[in-house]
Amino acid sequence: MDRTFAELSAAEKDRFSHRGRALRKLAEALYIPPNS
Repeated sequence: MDRTFAELSAAEKDRFSHRGRALRKLAEALYIPPNS
């Protein structure tokens, strides 16, 4: 990485943060495919 954490966008920070990973896992767990 060629930038400091402070220089990253919120979306980029989410990729590295435990909260971002947890939110993605939660979204996957709550997802209900259409027509199921």
